[in-house]
Amino acid sequence: MAKRIVIADHLDDFRAVARLVHELAHVRLHSPAALRAGLGLVRDGEDRGAEMWGGIREVEAESVAYVVLAHHGLPTGAASFEYLAEWARQVDSEDPASAIKATGARVVNVARRLIDSTDRYLKNDRTTLGPVPARPLDSAFLMPDLDGPAR
Repeated sequence: MAKRIVIADHLDDFRAVARLVHELAHVRLHSPAALRAGLGLVRDGEDRGAEMWGGIREVEAESVAYVVLAHHGLPTGAASFEYLAEWARQVDSEDPASAIKATGARVVNVARRLIDSTDRYLKNDRTTLGPVPARPLDSAFLMPDLDGPAR
């Protein structure tokens, strides 16, 4: 069954694209097909709880979105790192960096596949992207109506 991603229609173009990449990363990393193919998060048999696994999934998806958007000249700014840090702290409050490090290989592999796919699409359609104006340091992902850690 095909996955369907729905993005809120009140988001500006940048936030909509950023959210789409984030959600696509979830599909590529965390769908049953991705897990069966060995591409996504695999539990090591240790029961660490749903919150921890949810935190890792968010760290992975946000990291993929950051890399893909940066490749295409759409930087998400410092707030993306704050979002990652908040989720990573939920995974391991003593060493949040370990949660980010643990996801590195999966993030790189999925980001590379998405970049290759979007590059092929843009090349085949001969679509050129114009310059992107600088954005204030706000987050494409920290909208009050979107999921994320409670503050």
